[in-house]
Amino acid sequence: MVSNSNKNGFKAPFSIFIGPQRAGTSWMHRYFNLREDICLPKQVKELFYFDYNFSNGPEYYFSHFKEEPCHKLVMEVSATYFFHPEAPKRIYEYFGPNIKLVCPLRHPVSRSYSLYQHFCRYGLTQGDLQEACEKTSEILTSSHYLTHLKNWTEYFDLENIYICFQEDLDNNQSKFLEGLCAYLEIPFKKVPAEAQNRTNVTTKPPVQFIANIAQVTATSLRSMKLYWIINFAKSIGLKKLIFGIDEKEKQSENEIPEEDRRYLEKKLLNQVDLLEDFLGYKIKVWHEDK
Repeated sequence: MVSNSNKNGFKAPFSIFIGPQRAGTSWMHRYFNLREDICLPKQVKELFYFDYNFSNGPEYYFSHFKEEPCHKLVMEVSATYFFHPEAPKRIYEYFGPNIKLVCPLRHPVSRSYSLYQHFCRYGLTQGDLQEACEKTSEILTSSHYLTHLKNWTEYFDLENIYICFQEDLDNNQSKFLEGLCAYLEIPFKKVPAEAQNRTNVTTKPPVQFIANIAQVTATSLRSMKLYWIINFAKSIGLKKLIFGIDEKEKQSENEIPEEDRRYLEKKLLNQVDLLEDFLGYKIKVWHEDK
């Protein structure tokens, strides 16, 4: 097993964004993908390698990266490694303890509600919020941040995990990126106009059954590296037709129905205290207007 990025043939350092979902990874991927000095996987955003596709082997993983002399950093932006129990060990075995990891977080109440909406969109759960949480425990358990961070710190020092917050990104994109780029030891570049708006906004599919079939099909195509089919479908507008247009719903993700908010707060507010005790500081942006 390889132990660091140099042994994998890369000249530039390697960094992995470990997630979790619904915390800004799609926007960050778009920003870095617009930079000419960052090497990201070709044709696809997420590889799902260190969780779901690990059996495909290292050749499968590294074949997605085409490093060029202009690249200052090789990077994968994932949203699902954070809560997978084997991902920290696997990444450690591939890259060693000094790889730069990025962990964007979001208030657990708003993130779990957004994840619920996201899962409904792709047919991964159904029912109202409480029914969905009972059927799909990941909606809640993936917001148990301390539990998952402890799994990562078994292999990596906390100083090698850059913890940042989507709320800071929403408040000031440039300031957020200045801190992130400094951690990654790459030059800060201003946010291009095409990356300033939100991305991956939760929508509602016109026909849920068709959306479910499309999601299963897309997952199978990704596992076979048939990304061109998915990208072609996106280019002709098929994704928007099946899953809905990426516009804010009448009810924003931040406007959680009161009954759902009370339910999530009962389940998740203690996670804020646990995380803050572990980190040793208050996450101010999570206490504003709360």
